[in-house]
Amino acid sequence: MMLPQPLLYDGTYFTSAAFSLFSPLAVLYTSVTHMLQVANIWKAGKQLMGKQFELPARRAHETAKLPLAIITGSNTGIGFELALNFVLSGYNVILACRSRDKGEEAAKTINTRAQCGRQQEPVGEAVFVTPCDLSSFQTIHSFVDEVRRCHLYNGCLNVLVNNAGIGYNGISEDGLDLCFQSNFVGHYLLTRLLLPDLKKARNYVAYPEIFEAGRIVNLSSVMHHFASPLPLSKEEWKNQCIEIARHVKPENRFTYSHSKVAAILFTVQLNKLYLDSNIHAISVNPGAVNSDIWRHINPTLFKYIVGPVFRLLYLTTAQASSSVFAAATSLRCSNLTYFQPYWLPKSISSTPFPVFEMLGPFVGSLATAPRLPQGDDSTKSAENLWMACEEVLHAKNVRIT
Repeated sequence: MMLPQPLLYDGTYFTSAAFSLFSPLAVLYTSVTHMLQVANIWKAGKQLMGKQFELPARRAHETAKLPLAIITGSNTGIGFELALNFVLSGYNVILACRSRDKGEEAAKTINTRAQCGRQQEPVGEAVFVTPCDLSSFQTIHSFVDEVRRCHLYNGCLNVLVNNAGIGYNGISEDGLDLCFQSNFVGHYLLTRLLLPDLKKARNYVAYPEIFEAGRIVNLSSVMHHFASPLPLSKEEWKNQCIEIARHVKPENRFTYSHSKVAAILFTVQLNKLYLDSNIHAISVNPGAVNSDIWRHINPTLFKYIVGPVFRLLYLTTAQASSSVFAAATSLRCSNLTYFQPYWLPKSISSTPFPVFEMLGPFVGSLATAPRLPQGDDSTKSAENLWMACEEVLHAKNVRIT
């Protein structure tokens, strides 16, 4: 298929205009495959979920000390379902949420449901400690300090899931692009602060196959395919994504796609720097999800048009959480760096084409390849993104270690 240049494709990434072109193809593809699934023709697709994504049985004599996970945005949507899965699987989970009321209510609901649906003894516990707003560097620091004071005094952090995100723009209280800070820079800071605790994951031996390394899961999106042009230098990352230029209105910026490719490049850089130091990072496209991220759509439009379409074609939050849970609990393997939830033809599993990741037959989780530039450009962009965030935080007197 020939695409106009450079309107839709710059040689690596598609532009936002290409998303409108591919959307009808994805809807048609999903409609056909869903009918085939109903006819049970896609039954074999379930075999794509290998045993490497299953959580090993906990050793009976090592159950006193439960592994610990922190999940951002865990009072609703994918984060809530993920926290419930972790608790049912024997993890203690700290809910990192903006709202105290919503966080405490989510913890109460998760613990009640976990006790009713427990599959093994002991189940873990979900707790809310203090608010964590990814658009406020001050609350991120307060959250980490309080978590260490209350919960990490005798152990380690096994899993960090950077899940929270928004799909609209504005200016954060720190004066940065609201979308990019909430989706990425806030997670960058949270991760940097928690790296010492993640390095202690080897202290937990009940699951030695998994927790020989601390696990970081960064949520990306199919929209990472549409991040053209890809910033390469520190200045490009700052100007295009992080900082608000005075002559650019916030509502005219579209940094969501770049925040999602940033999550993948962050994974690349984390593994480059820390894979040999007891850290393993994986990025995940959870799929097209009917979740609270769409809460800012006009209520009438959502009720009568958008909502019914989403319920028909999109994944539930429980389905979407499966690929994230797989990334968090799969056996450590350095070449597993990107998961997504749809069936993919083998011919494109290593050469991504966005239509097959936008919608399609749900298979739970599938390790595949993200869209990244080949060669030095990918490494250069990942390194410069890391340094751009570091310089912006230093300029705002924000401590990152």
